[in-house]
Amino acid sequence: MADPSSDPAGLDSGVACLTVAILGALDIVAPTQVVTVKPKYRPWCDGEVHVLTKRRDSAYRRARRSPTSANVISYRRLRSCARYALERAKTTYFWLSVEGQIGPLKS
Repeated sequence: MADPSSDPAGLDSGVACLTVAILGALDIVAPTQVVTVKPKYRPWCDGEVHVLTKRRDSAYRRARRSPTSANVISYRRLRSCARYALERAKTTYFWLSVEGQIGPLKS
């Protein structure tokens, strides 16, 4: 009887056969699914909104670590500023996109 490790072709075919069997069993037990990943691209988020959001998050972490009245007031002020800037940027973006569609067609 021949040793399977002495015949490289036989060993390769055995590994290939075992791999096909394992993948076939895996496809039966856990079939692959198509997962669609949607981007979180928000075109209205410009640099100002991004900076204010980062500052707001930093103030939130600081207020959670040491909840002094100054830290909480700072967080609330930055939260309000970030929310206002985001709403303003979003409104401006959608307003300009609607205006561009209503205007004359450009060829």
